[in-house]
Amino acid sequence: MPTRRRKKSRDRPHTPKRLTPEQESAQRKAAFVAIRALFCQVTEPWHSCQRGYCRRHHCCIGEAGPGACLGRHWPLLTRAAQEAAHIEVINGGPRRVRPQTHTEWSLRSFPPSNFVHG
Repeated sequence: MPTRRRKKSRDRPHTPKRLTPEQESAQRKAAFVAIRALFCQVTEPWHSCQRGYCRRHHCCIGEAGPGACLGRHWPLLTRAAQEAAHIEVINGGPRRVRPQTHTEWSLRSFPPSNFVHG
């Protein structure tokens, strides 16, 4: 009995395994934004923010984008609180959010000094 030849499906187009430098930098920027948002959820910097909007809405939204309050709030935390926040971010924050990409997964384990300075 003759064997049937397997043809490539047209449903799944050929995609390259490597990203272009533009795609890689865009993915990295998106990962930094997501990690900063996780740090904001964990440390709650709006408690010490001077802007009433942040305190009122319990979120970090400023003229410099998410993470602006985090840069001012981070030095006020103790070293133990900073390390606990970093471990919490590695685990996905309070809601255990999974990383969207492998880049974000790998960047979560980097030191917090890369993310907290908006």
